[in-house]
Amino acid sequence: MDLQALVHDVTAVVATGVPAAVRHHAGLVLADTVGAMIAGGRSPELAALAATCDPRPQAEVAVPGHPRVGAAAAAAVNAMAGVWLEIDEDSKPGGHVAAQVLPAVLAVAQRDGLSGEQLLRGLVTGYEVAAALYAMYDLRYPVHPHGLFGAVGAAVGAAVARGDDPGPPARIASNLLPVGVWDPCTEGATVRHVLAADAAAMGVRAAELAAAGIGPSATVLDSLTAALGCRVRQANPAHAGHGWRHAQITRNTFKIHSACLHAHAAIEAALAVRRPALDPAEIRSVTVAVMSGAAERIGALPRPNSLSTRFSIPYAVATALLRGEASVTAMGYDAHAFALAEKVRLVVDDSHARAGEPIGGATVTVETVTGTRRARVDRPRGVCDNPVSEEDLRVKFAAVVGGAGAEEYFASLVEVFDAPVVGQVLVSDQAVAT
Repeated sequence: MDLQALVHDVTAVVATGVPAAVRHHAGLVLADTVGAMIAGGRSPELAALAATCDPRPQAEVAVPGHPRVGAAAAAAVNAMAGVWLEIDEDSKPGGHVAAQVLPAVLAVAQRDGLSGEQLLRGLVTGYEVAAALYAMYDLRYPVHPHGLFGAVGAAVGAAVARGDDPGPPARIASNLLPVGVWDPCTEGATVRHVLAADAAAMGVRAAELAAAGIGPSATVLDSLTAALGCRVRQANPAHAGHGWRHAQITRNTFKIHSACLHAHAAIEAALAVRRPALDPAEIRSVTVAVMSGAAERIGALPRPNSLSTRFSIPYAVATALLRGEASVTAMGYDAHAFALAEKVRLVVDDSHARAGEPIGGATVTVETVTGTRRARVDRPRGVCDNPVSEEDLRVKFAAVVGGAGAEEYFASLVEVFDAPVVGQVLVSDQAVAT
C-alpha cells in the first residue's frame, strides 16, 4: 500500500461528508480520549513540563489551572496525558491512535479558530490513516506502537482540519517516526509517554516543515519498517477510503480497565472468579493462562511504581481479586497486591489467541482453602466484537474525570463537532459546571 494513495483515498472519502453514525462514534472517541487526558494531566510531572512550554496562548493543555501554550507544545503535553494511565482507547490493530492524533488536531483547531466540522474531518482522516498503517505492519516484539504511525496520522489530521494538502506533511512525518520498545512500559519509565508526545507534536510541525521546503525521502518508511523487522501482514488493510463500512474508527476498542489491553481478559476472568465474595486470605495459588504474545510482553511482576503495574498481568489479576476492579486508582502500586501477585503463576495457552486479532483471552484459576474457582474470558469488554455501551463510557468518564457535572461535560464533548468554532474543550474537574 502506497502512503500517498492511502492518504488520498481516505481524505477524498472524508471530504464527501462523515455519516451520522460515524460522526457520533467519533464524538465518543473524542470524549473518551479527553477523559483520559484530563485524568492523566493531573500528574505532577506534566504540571512541571507544562510550566516549561512555549507560552504563546494558542491551545489548551490538560493540566488543571494552566494557561494555553503553543500548539505543538499543547499537542505534546496532551498526548502524554492521554496515555499516562493506560485508560485511552485503541484502534483494533493497536497504536493508541486517538491519544496521538486528537491532540494535534485539537491544538491546530484552537490555534487557528477552526470549526467543529473541521475538527471532525481532521480527527477521522488522521485516525483512519494511522490505524491503517498499524494494521498493515506486524510490529515485531520488542517494538512498541507508541509514536510510529501515530505521527503520520497526526500530521494528516492537522492538515485536513486546516484544509491543506495532507500529502507533504504525511511524507515528512513518515521520515521522522518516533520509535520505542516495550522496556520502559514494564520498567515503569515514564519517558515512554514521550513517544506519543513526539507523534502528536509532529502532527503540528510537519506542515511547518513542508511549507518551509524541507524535503522528505520517498523510501524511509519502507526502510525503517524493514530495519525494525516489521513484516507486512495486510498489504491493503481496511480503512474509510474503501467505504465507510470499512472505517477503522468505528472498530476501535474502548478500555474499561486502567491497564495494558493484553491484561484485560485476565482482569475480567479474575473479576468473575471473585464472585461470589472471595476472601483473599484464603487464596493459596493463582494460575493465569494467556496467549504467548501477552505473556511475552507483560507476563512479569512489576517494578514498584504505578506505570509498571499497568503492564503486569500478575499484578492486574491480583488487584482485581483484592479490590474487585482495575480502575485508575486501584492500579497504582500497593504492597498487598504485589504480595498476591507473587502467588500468580503465568502459563502460555495459545488456545486463547484468535487469528487476526492482536488481543486474546485468558483463563484464571484460583486455588483456595475450600476448593477451586475458574473462569475463562475469550473477548474482553470494549473490543469491537464485545463493545461497551455509550452509558458505560459515560460512567467511565465520570469516574476518571470526577467533579459535579461530569456527565453533562461528556455529552457536550460528544456534540463538539457541531460548534461553529472550537473553544474550550479541556475542563478540569474543579471547573465543571453543574
